[in-house]
Amino acid sequence: MRAVGRKSRVCFSVASLWIGIAGWGWAEDADQLWKRVEEAYARNEFENGHAAIEGLLASRPGDDALAARALARMLEEARRQRWHHRLLPRENPRAVWAAQQYCALERRGAVSAHTEMMRLAVDLVVQGALAQGQTMQAHDLVTRLRKKDPQELYWKLSEAELFRALGAPGTTLLYAGLEDLLGGVNTDE
Repeated sequence: MRAVGRKSRVCFSVASLWIGIAGWGWAEDADQLWKRVEEAYARNEFENGHAAIEGLLASRPGDDALAARALARMLEEARRQRWHHRLLPRENPRAVWAAQQYCALERRGAVSAHTEMMRLAVDLVVQGALAQGQTMQAHDLVTRLRKKDPQELYWKLSEAELFRALGAPGTTLLYAGLEDLLGGVNTDE
């Protein structure tokens, strides 16, 4: 009986040591990848930065905190890339991909819907979906967020803008409701 217990402890110790060493190397790889990301973005090498972020995400699947930070960084750079390459974020497939992934994190509860980054992500996903003719994807996202937080003005405005872009019936009613909510529109300004 003692021999079995001793073998179990030895196996457990070896496994713990292996996991510890593997985890240490994992963190080191993530740090190196972050360094590559920041260096690429500092040199305005957006594609290299985006690729490094994709590598970082692939190296740490399931790490939602890392994914949120990395995707937010990618979206910030996609916004900045606009000024360097005259490329609108919605025209950048990697920016739209990052926005979709960020929205997926929100659906899982890993990030809040009440952030500027989430608003940027939703705008990109909606614009990308509309450009691809995927109106239901855009509608489902905006409607879900508005229903999740019906008092949030941004989601109400987003829904009205989507309905306007689609030429949907009921658009006038949505804008009338927003006008009432905001206390009317001052046409003198």
